[in-house]
Amino acid sequence: MQKGNLIFNGEISELLKNAENHVWNCLITNEKEILELSRYATISSKQYVNGNIMTKIISEEKPRIDCIRAEVTLEDAYLYMMKMYEINDVR
Repeated sequence: MQKGNLIFNGEISELLKNAENHVWNCLITNEKEILELSRYATISSKQYVNGNIMTKIISEEKPRIDCIRAEVTLEDAYLYMMKMYEINDVR
């Protein structure tokens, strides 16, 4: 539900499948890069590892930086669905 509207009605497996190919893991070297990413992608999580930041993002297109596809979690699928709702302004 978003603003009182049902935005998805289906199986969890279908929700996860919808987000496939839209979730990425990116190794970022500084917060400035994350800020740049957040202009066109949703930041799902950040983990600080050996001076770098492993960042999971949700984006319609492959990010401009070096990233690999990530396994989709239910949280990722939810964030993707919410983003698509905002973009399409479904009422």
